[in-house]
Amino acid sequence: AAGRRDNARSLLEQVAADDTISWDVSQRLAAFVRGALAVGDVELGTRICERASPHWPMFQAGVAAGRAHLAEADGDPDLAAARYAEVAERWRGLGARLEEGYAVLGRGRCLAALGNPAAAATLQEARRLFVAMGAHARVEECDLLLAQVSRLSS
Repeated sequence: AAGRRDNARSLLEQVAADDTISWDVSQRLAAFVRGALAVGDVELGTRICERASPHWPMFQAGVAAGRAHLAEADGDPDLAAARYAEVAERWRGLGARLEEGYAVLGRGRCLAALGNPAAAATLQEARRLFVAMGAHARVEECDLLLAQVSRLSS
């Protein structure tokens, strides 16, 4: 979505309109929902999740992750944090480290929004996952959130 919002939205509209979501799409479902949210379209992210009929564990985890992202976007950090915690375990069991990192990061964001002291440890966990993968932009996001959490707790 970076810089080409209309192109991203068009692609995501195609995903949402597809009668059957393929195996390839199912593996990227959470990323597609994040993309819809990045272009500012919660409704599109919701439609993508609703089109899904999870038959495989990877697909089920993608739907669960999408629903966690949507709960956060809808302003329900309690529900989102619980969903992110559950989906992080699913991704961990499937060996999907990047998606696990996104789920742990999402949970950390929600815990920080709630003023929960567990936010710092959760964000540190997300940071470790992203450092191990070399996901520098996500490491920077973790560092920014950790700095905010640190300021709030001092």
